[in-house]
This record gives sequence, structure tokens and C-alpha cells, in this order.
Amino acid sequence: AACFLPGVTSDAPEIDGKQWWMVSLGQQLMKEASLLSTIKDASARVTSLWSSKHSDSERPVKLVVASCLGVCVVTTSSVLLYSTSDMLGMLFKPPSIASLADSTIWLLADASSAYKGKGLVWLLNPTGEVFSLPRGGRPNAVPVPEGRSIQRLSASNRGVFALTGDGTLYMRTGVTEYCLTGLSWDVVQLSSAMAAPVSVSCGNIVAWLVDAKGQAWIQGCDGEQFSNTWTCVGHPPHCKLVQIVVGPGDWHVWACDSSGAVHVRTGVGIDSPGGTDWETAPDVDVTDISVSTNSVWVRCTNGDIVRRANVSPRNPVGDYWRRIPGSFAAVSATPDDDELWLLDDNG
Repeated sequence: AACFLPGVTSDAPEIDGKQWWMVSLGQQLMKEASLLSTIKDASARVTSLWSSKHSDSERPVKLVVASCLGVCVVTTSSVLLYSTSDMLGMLFKPPSIASLADSTIWLLADASSAYKGKGLVWLLNPTGEVFSLPRGGRPNAVPVPEGRSIQRLSASNRGVFALTGDGTLYMRTGVTEYCLTGLSWDVVQLSSAMAAPVSVSCGNIVAWLVDAKGQAWIQGCDGEQFSNTWTCVGHPPHCKLVQIVVGPGDWHVWACDSSGAVHVRTGVGIDSPGGTDWETAPDVDVTDISVSTNSVWVRCTNGDIVRRANVSPRNPVGDYWRRIPGSFAAVSATPDDDELWLLDDNG
């Protein structure tokens, strides 16, 4: 892998004490060669394109040349890589959580409501205890409903949903910009036609849910609060959904089914918040999805973390996957992609 060091100039050439950032070199996941050629020919920005079958360690770097016009990399196998577009750098470090031991095990970390240095990261440990972590602050234990064990969490700047082991869905009330942790938990009323919920995701003005039958449901807002009305939008043909995630802008909704395939809800807009159809994003099998404002991150079944490129309201499915270094068990991105919260296999 190649690394770069920011902040080095002719006036400040020192490198001591500065952090090196790792760059993922073109780990694009795409099985359709014709589509890859189309993107390569149509793109105004030249990027390196190669098969996803090789890891970064199998492509050791021999030479790096950088200028204001772009970056050239030569690998030891004499592959020349050239990029004039933005390059994604990663700096991996364990979070320092005050008053908690570094060895603390976590089941889930949700960074969806942490934005531009503000907001909270919500943490869930294996015993069902919930903590809210202000950016740069000390964690706060959030009381859970009496006698309940939280299994899943989903947070946004609008609210927090929690799912217990027995399928009861709770919503955190009183969440505002002045009271980020909210005041109490209320049971969410579900449709009588809905099976037990298995996945929930909280957006800005909508919430999405998947039930035990693999059906997707959407709930809108009634003024400042989420309504009690759930509408079924079904599932992709011959699929049983197991997870669903809505982004901060509510326009991109991604889900995965029991086989690990990834599906995107298309046609989502102001007039049709539930969308119109499902489309499959190919080439990956996943176990976890995180959606930020402009990106989609997934954890593949082999532990790889990949990012969907060129996702936009006009192109909700995106074009291809780009892998980042490392192997992890879960991923959660902040809305602005400023941070990725990653759990390894040990929690």
C-alpha cells in the first residue's frame, strides 16, 4: 500500500510527529468487464482499474511520483497506476473513550448522528447496555427499558430507535439539538400486518424497518415526531431482506437479503418517499451496511470494507465498489464521511 503525509511544504518540510495516511490503490470490485470498459472510456478522470482478486499486500509499491496534476504509482509487478481524481486516505487508530477500558467489547457502534465534530456516537455492548459518546467527550450510560436487552440501534439527528431481543421496537423521545440523548424510551406501535421487526433505520423525516418475513416498511413524520403509520413497500423478487439502512438525506435506501445480496430502493423522492422499485447492486456479498450523505459502505462476508462510488440522487445505485485496507466485522460512517467506526472480530 502507498501512504501520504499531509502538511509537508517547502516552508514546512519537517515530517517528524506527523501522521501517515494509507491509500487504497484501486481495489475496485467489478465483475463485468464491459461495464468497466464503459466507465473507463466515459470518465473524464483517469483512475487505476484492475481486478479485485488481489489484496493490497499482493501489490507492493515500487515507486510513487506525485505532483499537483496527479499521482503515479508503479508496483513491483510493473503495473502503472495513474490518478488525477481525489484519492481516499485512511488513518486507523483505536478510539480513546474516557473512563472506559480500551479492552471494552462492543456489539455495535452507530455514528450516523455524529456530524462535523458534533452529535453523538451510540454504542451497544454485548449485555445490551447503551452508551452515547459526544465527540471528544465522555460516554454517558443511557438507561434501557426495564427488563429489556437492546439488540440493535439506529440513530439520526431526528431520533433513536432501539430493537430488543423479543422484537419490541422503542423510540427515544425528546431528542433535540439541545438534548442529544433524549429523555425516555417509548414503545413504537407497529402495523398488525407486520411480523416481528429484525432491522430498523432512522432517517431525517422517515424510518425504515424490515420484519421477520423479509418485508420492508416505511414510517413518515407527523410534524416534529414520527407517525404511528407504517406502509409496506415489499421486498425484491424472490428475496428475504434482513437489514435496511436509510441515509441522512432520506433519498438513498439500501438493504441486504439473507443471501448477502445488496438491493437499492429507486424512485425515492419528496413525492414518493417509499420509492418505486428495487435494483440490485452487483459484485458483493455483505453482512453490514452503512449509508452516509454521499456514500454507501458495506462489510463483505470475507471482512472487506468497500465503498460504493458515484452514488447520487440521479444515480442511486452508483457505479462500482472500492475497497479500503483492513478486515472488520462491522462498519458505521458519519454523515460527512469524516470518520468510519469499525469493529474487528473481537468487538
